[in-house]
This record gives sequence, C-alpha cells and structure tokens, in this order.
Amino acid sequence: MRRWRPDPAALKSAARAAIVMPVCFALVTVLVGGNHAPVFAAFGSFALLVLVEFSGRTRSRLLAYLGLAIAGAFLITMGTLVAEHRLAATAVAAALTFLIFFSGVINGYLAAARTAAVLLIVLPVMIPAEPSAIDDRLLGWAIACAIAIPAVFLLWRQPWTSELRRGCAEACEALARLIENPDDPRLRDDANRTVTAVRKRFLATPHRPTGPTGSAAAVAALIEQLGWTTSLFWRDGPSIGDEAGPGAARLRTACARALRGSSGVIRGAEGNVETGDIDEARHDLVRDFSRRVTGGEVGHEELKLDLARTFKLRMLSFSITEAVGFTNVAAGRRRAPGALGQRWLRVVGTGRRKAAAAERLLAEHINPRSAWLRNSVRGAIGIGLAVFVADLVNAQNAFWVVLGTLSVLRSNAIGTEGSVFSAMLGTVAGIVIGGAVLFLIGDHQPLLWIALPVAVLFASYASHAISFAAGQAGFSVLVMVLFNLIEPVGLEVGLVRIEDVAIGCAVSLVVGLMMWPRGARVLIAHSLAEAYDTASRLIASRVKAAIEGREVDPLDSVRNEAVAAADRLDAALRQRLDESSAGQIDAESLVALTACASRLLRSSHAFRMMVLMPWYETPPAEMASRLYALNQRILEWYRECAIAFHGGGGLPVPDRDPVAAADPVIDLIAEADGRENLHAALSAAWLTQALEYLLFLERRVTHHADRLLARSEAGRTDLQVG
Repeated sequence: MRRWRPDPAALKSAARAAIVMPVCFALVTVLVGGNHAPVFAAFGSFALLVLVEFSGRTRSRLLAYLGLAIAGAFLITMGTLVAEHRLAATAVAAALTFLIFFSGVINGYLAAARTAAVLLIVLPVMIPAEPSAIDDRLLGWAIACAIAIPAVFLLWRQPWTSELRRGCAEACEALARLIENPDDPRLRDDANRTVTAVRKRFLATPHRPTGPTGSAAAVAALIEQLGWTTSLFWRDGPSIGDEAGPGAARLRTACARALRGSSGVIRGAEGNVETGDIDEARHDLVRDFSRRVTGGEVGHEELKLDLARTFKLRMLSFSITEAVGFTNVAAGRRRAPGALGQRWLRVVGTGRRKAAAAERLLAEHINPRSAWLRNSVRGAIGIGLAVFVADLVNAQNAFWVVLGTLSVLRSNAIGTEGSVFSAMLGTVAGIVIGGAVLFLIGDHQPLLWIALPVAVLFASYASHAISFAAGQAGFSVLVMVLFNLIEPVGLEVGLVRIEDVAIGCAVSLVVGLMMWPRGARVLIAHSLAEAYDTASRLIASRVKAAIEGREVDPLDSVRNEAVAAADRLDAALRQRLDESSAGQIDAESLVALTACASRLLRSSHAFRMMVLMPWYETPPAEMASRLYALNQRILEWYRECAIAFHGGGGLPVPDRDPVAAADPVIDLIAEADGRENLHAALSAAWLTQALEYLLFLERRVTHHADRLLARSEAGRTDLQVG
C-alpha cells in the first residue's frame, strides 16, 4: 500500500460521481421502480462517470460517449437474452469480453471504454431475468446516459489538464528562448529546469493523463520529446549560435517560432502549429553547406566543424517537428498518427485504405507476445468462468458472484502493480465492512440513502489517492449498500450469507488470478527486447543498402516486422501507464526507452530516403569498410541490449566517444577530385553522422534501462536483466 496523499483531481471526479449516481438511482427508483431499471441506472452511471474517461476534442469525446451508449444498449440486450442458458451465457460473455478488449487495438476510444463495456455485459448475464425485463433495463441505462454524459462535460471537466499543460507550455517557451540563444548558459539551465519540473509534475500526478487515446498519450510523448531536445544542448559539439551563420539562424528562428506556437495551442489558441518553414529552412541549410563545399570555400578544420554543426541543426529541427506533432495531438487539433513518434495506431481514412489498416493492425496483434491478445484472452476466460460458476450456485450465491466479479472489473487489475493478495484482501475487507454497516443500519432506508453517496465517493476516490486495495473495499461496500436499497436483507447479511460470501470470494479470487498480469513485467520487457532487436536489424539492412547504393522496398518483411514489434511495445506501454498509478513504475524511463526504439525506426527511414536524394552517390570504397564495421558495431550493441531486456545478460557498455570516423570522411571531402567524388564523400559523411547519432542514443538507452534496473531490489522494476 502506497503512502496516502490527497489528489484534488480524483476527488473532484469522485464528487461528481457521488452526486450524479445517487440522483440517477433515486430518479429511476421513484419514476420506474422494480428491481431492474434502478440497478442499470446506478451501475450505468457509475460506469460512465468512473470506469471510463475519454479525452480529446469535445466533439470526439461526445461521439465516443454516444457510441458507448449505443453499444451498451446492445450488450444489455444480448446479456439478458442468454442469461438463463448456462452454456450460451458463458460463451457469449466470454466472446464479447474478448472482442471488447481486443477492439482497443484499433481505436483508442474503444480501449478506454473496455472496463465499462464489460460491466454492461456482466450485469445482465449474471442477474438473470426474462426477456420482458429488457425494456426496464434499457430504460435505466438510457436515463443514466441522459444524466451522466452531460455531467461529464459540465461538472469539473478534465481538471488535471490545466496545471500539466501549463507546464508543457512553459517548457516550450523556455526551450524556444534557448534555441534563439543557444550559447547562453543561463537559458540552458532555465530550459533544463523547466522541462525537469514538468516531467516531475507529470510523474507525481496520481490521475495521470496516460490513457490509450492519442490526445492523452501525446502529453507523455511531448514531455519526453522536450527533454530529448533539451539534451541536445548539453551534448559536446560545435556551437549552433551566431557563428553558425545566417542559415543556422533562419532554422533556429523557425524552430523557436514553432515552439511558441505550440505553447499558444497548449494554452488554448486556435489552429494547428505548422512546420513547413522548418522543413524549408533545413533544406536551405543543407544546400548552402553543399554549395560551400563544392565551391571550395571552407578549409579542413572548418569543414569538420561545419559538417558537425549542420548535422546537429538537422537533429534539432527534426526533434522540434516531432514535438509540434505531439502538441497538435495533445491539444486535440489532430488525430494521433501513431504512438511516441511512430504509432498510437488509429484507423483513419475510408474504404479499402481503412479496411487494410484495420487488417494489418489485427494481424500484428494476433501474436502471443501482444499485450492486447494476452489481456483479451485472460479477460475472456475470467468473465466466462465467473458466469459459469454463477449459474452453478443458487440465486442468492449468484449475487455475491456478481459482487466479486464487479470488484475485479472495477480494479483494472490487468495492469495494477499491487499483489493479488492485496486485491483480494480489499474485496474481503469491503464485504466485512459492508456487512457491519448493514448489520448496524438494518432496513432503515433513510440511513441507506445517506450511506449511498458516501460509498460512491469513497469507491471512486480510494483507488486513485489511497491504494488499490482501498478501492476494492470501497466498491464492495458500494455494491452491498446499493443492492440493499433495491432488495433489503437487513441483519441477515451478516448471519445467513456466510457461505455465499465464501463462494463469492473464491470466484473473485479465481477471476482475479485469471485477469492478473502475472507476466506484466515480463511482457513489457519482452516487448522492449523485440522492438530493439527488430529495429536494429532494420537499421542494419537499410545502412547496408545505402552503402551499396541500393533502393529498397519500403514495405519489405524486415520493416513490417519492426513496425509490428513497435506497435506491440506501444500497446504494452500504454496499458502499463493507463492502469498503473503514480509511484508504482518508473514511467519516465519506460516512455524514454519506447521513444528511443521509435527513433531507431525513424532513423531507418532516413537511411532509406538518403539513397533517393539526387545528390547521393555510393560512398568511396575506402570508406565502405569503415561504414560496414560501424554498422555491425551498432547492430551488435542494440541486439545485446535486446537480449539483456529478455533477461539474458547485463546491458552492453555504450561507446563513450561516439565520434568514430569523422577525420577520414573530412579527408575524403577535402581531397575529392571532381563533383562526383565530392558527392560520394559527402554521402559518406551524412551516413557517418547518422550512425554516430545512433551511438549517441546508446547512452540514453543505457541511462534509462539502468534506472529501471535500480528498482529491482524493491521488486518494482519492469526489467529483470540477468
């Protein structure tokens, strides 16, 4: 159990639920009555207010909630129709649970709604009724939607965004000032301090915006990208300030302007931030460099500095472009094209393009290494088992099976860091506390109505701000109070149903074990290993083709395998962040390691595109062997890193002096005879610089992997390196 600390954002969200859910329940109880409509109004509003949180633009969020409302009606109808047929109910509940979980890979909003959607199939299945009850159940759900959905937009809407995004805006502005004056140590310290502050704020927020929708996940990626950009100014190398010339000044101005535009958008300004002027300034910079070299305007030492300076400026421009992209997504101005610089896959487009994208996504995740597939299968088995056991016991026992199952669903246990013991202990404690409360209250209805909002408040708030076990206990108490309002049992709950409690807890334990990520740490470690292994092989193949001057198929098997591995890593990371609270994992290092894997993929694309440039020529023979050796060195390092992530050994030592072949390349350029030889030497120079960037990246990978490994003594790391 982690140390309690107040969480104002979670408290406001819980207060909203404590107000709206009892209102829905009371309204339906008075106007409709019966045992069906009130249950579905109460749990339906709880699902909409507590179990799901859509982020992004208002229109997109509203459509997502309306889509969940329609899907909920379908699930309630299907569940009611099969509830009285044991095998059919088991099969339908398991199949729909699998589809609900697995569909999240296609669309972020589907992923965000999975727990609420499964609740809407579990309730009708595990509370059997005649088909005639469908109308009352749908009416209760409809009233819940009519009240809860507007409340989401009107009462304390996404309270966490203001402080965190304000920090992101301040970091963008500080970095813009540094880019305009890169040689000012005061501005460098200020930018580093501001970015560090927003990172700490992000990691310390218990109710972090790290959900699976692109807008929320982009916040994490933006913070990581700003940190990476700031690190470029602490790297040894030539100045990119005034002495770098007017071309560098134009590029810096464009980058600073884009960052200030990002700050404005984050604060609520209209429109998107565009990067066309950055691309244009970067192209002009490279053309000016080539012209100076071709015209013989620079000497040997100046050429060496100019080459390194140009490459550093290009890295800066690409990094700012990435940050701008994340900003547009985080502000809800654009749909997410992918995750952490590469994926966050969301199917867009129409017709064949959309179908092909969905087919590719599903094919990538029909894989035992996929977090989506594993969790989907685990959830389907768990829910199917609960339904089957509920039908084996009598009606009274089935109530407690419902209690146990709903408690496990409420827990988001797929990614929770706590132990199975603490989860089940919380459920049992909730049943005991709830039994004591009901023993004291008996069938006194006014006191039960007073207890209801208190139970809702605690159940909604406890898991965010206190502990996972406390959340389990709170939800168990809530269910007991609610059902006693619907069907009073008074003192009998503590005397007659001891056997029922034992059966319910036993089923809850089994379901918890089935849904628990026993391999959660192993899974993310293996996902990291797979991503680094496939990306390094892709890099090696692209560099080899560039050295040989060959064009390659951009959709060959090596590339497709690497992209699929990146998708699976992204899925594992997003679920890990979404379902773990602050302080339980080193989110910063996990995000950084995933971002580094994404940068390897982007580098492979740059090597492929280099061959297509009109100025590109095959590097001279005397440089080819050096480039092959450097390429092999990089391949072996990242593959050893992947093996270490799998637990097969220690992390390899990064190259402390990544400048590997600068002098020979400079000599070739200086001694080039004729335009063709010069272009070949320049091609070798760009290849060398790009490979040295990957050597530089090794240090960042090692730093964050070591931070994760440092937590292993406490048993809290996501990596177990042998």
